[in-house]
Amino acid sequence: PGLECSNLPKVQIKVWECVEENGFIFVWHHSEGEEANWFPIQIPEIRQSKLVYRGRAEHIVKCHLQEIPENGADVQHLNELHEGPEFLGTVVNRSKFYNFVIKFLRYDWRANWQPCPAPDQHIARLDLRSTYSLFGYPLMPFSLDVLQIGPANVHLKLTIHFLGEMN
Repeated sequence: PGLECSNLPKVQIKVWECVEENGFIFVWHHSEGEEANWFPIQIPEIRQSKLVYRGRAEHIVKCHLQEIPENGADVQHLNELHEGPEFLGTVVNRSKFYNFVIKFLRYDWRANWQPCPAPDQHIARLDLRSTYSLFGYPLMPFSLDVLQIGPANVHLKLTIHFLGEMN
């Protein structure tokens, strides 16, 4: 009694388009209110339970979001910054030990980065081939097939060519 529909405050709820894919919920938000113009790519191995969630890695990177995909496109930096053995990490201030080890054990990188044509211009493809070398002899070649989808979604397939092929 005493409450008329015209007296009730109007409630508005902002709704964003969302989709569940590959075990994640993706929410489309455009700063100018445009509707979604692309959707996440389905990974069949996840739907078929061939790939399962085993944990997560979290890294705090103090840079602008745009710098992450731009780093992937800068394939020339790979041999310069990531030349040493993986277990030594990327070393800026190189020690005598590091300089000694990379004379014998090192990475060699070859990469090709290409943006995809329309209507998939939000995707870039990176084909990366790398080999551990010991005394100049290739030990364990591996390849990375990477899709950079939008600014923050990466599909990365690692194939190790050692004692057969492992994905």
